[in-house]
Parts: sequence; structure tokens; C-alpha cells
Amino acid sequence: MTVVTDTLQTHGGLTEEESPSLPEGGAMFSIGLTGDGADMFSRAVWGRVGDVRFVLVSLDLDPAPQVSTAELGDACVEVPADTDCVGQQRAELAERARAEAAREFESVLSRAIATLEKGV
Repeated sequence: MTVVTDTLQTHGGLTEEESPSLPEGGAMFSIGLTGDGADMFSRAVWGRVGDVRFVLVSLDLDPAPQVSTAELGDACVEVPADTDCVGQQRAELAERARAEAAREFESVLSRAIATLEKGV
């Protein structure tokens, strides 16, 4: 999808996600946008536990971790100027960062649902 806000144009995608913690009738999605030097990744979930409706949102305005020259040199030692290797290393680090963020989001969601179910 393409999103245009004023003069900023970004491209990305919207993905429906699932969670074992999500109560029946709830939903979760993630969205990633990139373009013109701006990157954003967000995850949102909503649902209902008893009489309480809830929304949990995470927003990361810099989802791609920075890779040091030393790390790239170690990973791409055979051909240091290999742009495929550099791009692959950045993509792998970004994927690991997204996976860690997803685990952290799931942990917060799980604890929040458990607290709501206890009626606290």
C-alpha cells in the first residue's frame, strides 16, 4: 500500500496477526511503512474481557536497527563492499528486532489479559 501525508510518501503493508492471549472476538494487526527516510512499524490489538474493552498499541519509529561497520565487516568479510551481503545483514537484524518486539508485545498483552481476567 502507499500512504501519502502532506509531502511524505511511504510504502508498506498491513498484516492480520494472531495471539494465543487474544480473547474471543478480539483482533490484532501490524503495519509497517517506509519511505523518504522515514520508517515506522506498529502493532495493535483490541478486545474485551468481561465488561472491559481494551486496546494495546506499540509504535516503533525506527524499526531497522543500526548496523556498525565492524559488524558488517565481520559478517561480510569475504567481500566487504558486497551490497547484497550488507543488505542481507541489515534485513536479518531488522527481522530479529521485529521478532523481539513481537515477543515483548505478546508478553505485555498476556499479562494485561491475565490482570483483566482477575478483575484487578
